[in-house]
Formats: sequence, C-alpha cells, structure tokens
Amino acid sequence: MSQFEVTIQNLPELRRAFREYPRIAAPIINKALEATQFVFQKNTLKDDPVPWRTGNLLQSFRFRTGAGQSRWYPTARYAPFVEFGTRPHEIRPVNARALAWGGSSGRYVTAASGRQYYKAGSGGKTFAMVVHHPGTKPRPYMEGIVKKSEPEINRLFGQAGDMIVKEIAKQTRNI
Repeated sequence: MSQFEVTIQNLPELRRAFREYPRIAAPIINKALEATQFVFQKNTLKDDPVPWRTGNLLQSFRFRTGAGQSRWYPTARYAPFVEFGTRPHEIRPVNARALAWGGSSGRYVTAASGRQYYKAGSGGKTFAMVVHHPGTKPRPYMEGIVKKSEPEINRLFGQAGDMIVKEIAKQTRNI
C-alpha cells in the first residue's frame, strides 16, 4: 500500500490566527450589528407597516446593541396589544367610581359676523361601572419589518464573514 503525505503550509501561523479569531472577528461583527439599525429603521418607515393613529408607536422604536446581539423594538406601552391583539375583556374603573366617555366639553364656532367664540358643550357623557370590550384584532407589524429587513441583514453578515476570513488569511501570511 502506498503512503501519501500532505503538508499544510503555514499551519502553525494558521493555528495562531484561529486562536486570535475572537479578537479579529468581534469588531467586524459589532459593525455589522450596528448597521442592522439602519436596515430596520428604513423598513420600519417604508410602506407604512406600523399602524399609525397618533404617531406615538412609530416614534417609540429604539435600537440597542451589545454582547453579540442587537434589538429593534417599540417602547410604547401598548405595542404588544397592537401586534398581538387582545381578547374580549372587561374594563372597570381604577381611580374613580365610574367610567366616563363621550360628550363634548365645547368648541369654537364662527358667527355670521366672522367673529369666533367658544360655545360650551352639551355634556352628553356616558357613564358605566363596567365595559365589556370585544377585544382587538392583531396587526402584526414587526413580522413585516423583519421579513423586509432579512435579505439585507443576511447580506451584511455575509460581507462580515468574508472580511473575517480575509483578515485571518492576512494574519496567517503576516505571522
């Protein structure tokens, strides 16, 4: 039986470069993680995926990065209820003896002379001790943002991987 011998050139240098891998890869990965913020931000604004009523939900988005991860999330207290919807539930007063809504406290009207004045509202408030809310349908906006962002983020991390490999190869030649 014949024997073959394979010699790997620069094997000790390659081993050293792999030991240095975390030091080489960490800054490149962190830059890719930071770049995801702009991808998510763009796709949060593009084509209006976030339900908009007052603009508060859209303005509440924040980005955090650290320890090899990043997060893009809304901070509005009601964000999960918009995303996932709510079941039918009861609403009861917390700081009062009854719930109240409706009616108008007043409005500005224009007289025939062109002068504006304040006209007191007619009241017409509705009061209740309990409201049986029918629930709300989910409006999953985060899934759309993630799906739109995924190809570009995959490309960013593919480029980061290529940069890491090139840097390790460079380190192998230089050592």
